Amino acid sequence: MPFLLLPLSETNSIRIFLLVCLSFSLHQMYSFLEEESESFSALFASLFFTLGSPLFTGRLLFGRGIVLFLGFIFLYLRKYKEKKWIHVFLISFFSVWTYAGFPILFIFSFFFLLGDYFKTKDLTYKPVLYTVSGLALGMIFHPSFPNQFEGYFLELIVQAFPPADTEAIAEWLAPERSLIWGGIWYLLLFIIYHIFHGNEFSITQKIFLSLTIIYLIFGISSLRLFEYYFLFGYLFCFSGKPSPRQINYAGIAALLLILFPITYGKMKIQYEFTDPNPAFSTADWITKNLPEEKKIFLSWGDYPYFVFRAPEKNYLFGLNPIYSWAYDQKKYTLQRSFFEGSSLDYEQIPGILGYKYAVVNLHYYKPVADALKRSKKAELVYENERYRVFRMIGTNK
Repeated sequence: MPFLLLPLSETNSIRIFLLVCLSFSLHQMYSFLEEESESFSALFASLFFTLGSPLFTGRLLFGRGIVLFLGFIFLYLRKYKEKKWIHVFLISFFSVWTYAGFPILFIFSFFFLLGDYFKTKDLTYKPVLYTVSGLALGMIFHPSFPNQFEGYFLELIVQAFPPADTEAIAEWLAPERSLIWGGIWYLLLFIIYHIFHGNEFSITQKIFLSLTIIYLIFGISSLRLFEYYFLFGYLFCFSGKPSPRQINYAGIAALLLILFPITYGKMKIQYEFTDPNPAFSTADWITKNLPEEKKIFLSWGDYPYFVFRAPEKNYLFGLNPIYSWAYDQKKYTLQRSFFEGSSLDYEQIPGILGYKYAVVNLHYYKPVADALKRSKKAELVYENERYRVFRMIGTNK
C-alpha cells in the first residue's frame, strides 16, 4: 500500500514494490548463506536460484505476498540462529500479514527443536513459544480483521483439500515433470559427493533435506502445496560445506547449456499464451460500444485483464473460485454450468444472474463459444482471435 502513494502509475509503483521486496529477500537469503557456509559461491548460487526452478522463481515476479515473505523466512532463520527471541516473535507476528504460507515458520521452529534435542539431548521450548505467540497474535491483530479468520481457513484448509465441485486453479495443477525434476540432479550429485568423501551434514542441512523430501512428494503429486522443495533443496546445498569448484563449474555449465534453454522455451510459450492484447481489444470494444452496460458476464480467469483495462464495469467475480464458492455455492455452480455447457438451457444463466452480455474465452471454452454462435438464444456482437462477446436473448427468469 505505501508504494501506491507514490506519484507514479500503478504499474510502475508495483514494479518498484517488486524491486524493493526482491532486493530485501535476496539480501537476507545471501546473508544467511554466507553465515552458514564455509565458502559461498555467489555466482553459482545466483544462477541456480534464478534458473533452477522457473516454477518457483517465476512466481516471485507475480508481485504477491511471497516475494516479501521470502525475506521474512531468511530473517527469521538468521535471528533464530542468533537466539534473538524478541526478533523471532516480531518476525512471526508480521509474517502473518504478508502471505498465507506463514505456518512454515512454525514448521521451522518444530524441526529446529528436534534438531537441538538430537544434538544436545535437551528440549528448549522458548523458540517455539515465541514463534507460536507471534503467529497467533499476528492472526488476531490483523489489518483485515475480522475477515482474516475465514480467509486463512479458505487458503490453508479448503484450498489444500478443495471441494469436488470447484474448478482447479493453476496452482493446483501438477507441473510438467521435466520442470519439477530439473533441479534434482544437482541435489543428488551433491549428496553422493559429500557422502563419498565422508563429509557430515549439519543439523540445519538435515532439516532442510527433510523438508525438501516432504515437499518434493507434494510437488510431484500436485501443486496444492507449492513447490517449496526447490527452496529447501537450494538451502540444503548452499548452507553447508561447499562442493568443489569443479562441481560448481559443471553445475553452471549445465544450467546455462541445458536448463536455461528449457526454461526459456517454457516461458516463451507462457508469455505468448498470456498475451493481454486480445483481452484489451475486447475490453476496449465493450467500453466504446456498450457504454451504458455496467455488468459483464466473465470467467474468473479473464478477470485481471478486463478489470485492469475497463475498471468501471462490474464483472461476475474475480480470482480463485474457492472464494466465489464459499460466498454463494448456488451462483458459483450456475456460472460454471454456463462456461462448461453442462446444464439444460445453459444459455439462460447470464440472464438469470442479471447479465445481458457474456464474454467467452475461446482457449478455455471454445465448445460453448461455438454452440452459442449457432444458438438462437445468443447473438455474436464481437469476435477476435481469443474472445467472443455475445448478447444473450430471450432469457426467462
